[in-house]
Amino acid sequence: MTISHHNMVYPIGNKLYDFSEILFMKRIGIKMSGGADSAAVAYMLWKTIQENNIHCEVVVLTTNHQGKSFQEHYAKKTVEYLNNKFHKVKVLTHLVNQNPAYYKDDYTTSIGYIEYQEMLVTWAYENLDIEAIYTGITGNPPKEIHEKFRPNSKRPVGPKDDRDNTTQDVKWNPLIYTDKKGVAEIYDYFDIRDLFKITWSCEAYAWPTGRRESHCGKCWFCKEREWGFGEL
Repeated sequence: MTISHHNMVYPIGNKLYDFSEILFMKRIGIKMSGGADSAAVAYMLWKTIQENNIHCEVVVLTTNHQGKSFQEHYAKKTVEYLNNKFHKVKVLTHLVNQNPAYYKDDYTTSIGYIEYQEMLVTWAYENLDIEAIYTGITGNPPKEIHEKFRPNSKRPVGPKDDRDNTTQDVKWNPLIYTDKKGVAEIYDYFDIRDLFKITWSCEAYAWPTGRRESHCGKCWFCKEREWGFGEL
């Protein structure tokens, strides 16, 4: 293997994003939602593979959420952007599954979004010889920001998701200690706001199509995105 000695560790803001673990890997995966966080991780991953001439294939994993099914559309746009910029990186496949939701009388119940994500991850590990899977899980904003955006929430530090799980390995979850302002620093460090503009964060439902024309600007994820980036 010929190594071109480009940096695999990116010092951005007060963080170090280390991708040197993939140097001798043959195949890795990345969970890509179509959002800004997983796109930032994917950018650093693609960049590291190409600029270091690493012979590592990538498997992209996306779970589409019925009723707000932006994930596949924007994940594919992100992959297209990355492949055009880093054309030597081989994407073996882009796996997509569908998480169903139940809608009735203006009320929606999701049927196990996390479980459907894990089904896809398990299948990929068992059938594609993946050695590790990256995610774009981020840290939560400061407590005062959460309280400003969600004053009646019983959760003191962020939305009800898996982002407080700091037991996860930072090697494969490089943003778990980075909030949205830190993610924006990554985009500005690499001068890739054009990539940001093709990502999507809004979690508002849009029945029956599952797709909105613009961010709602009202849900937690829109507010967090605007707080971090200064724009939607």
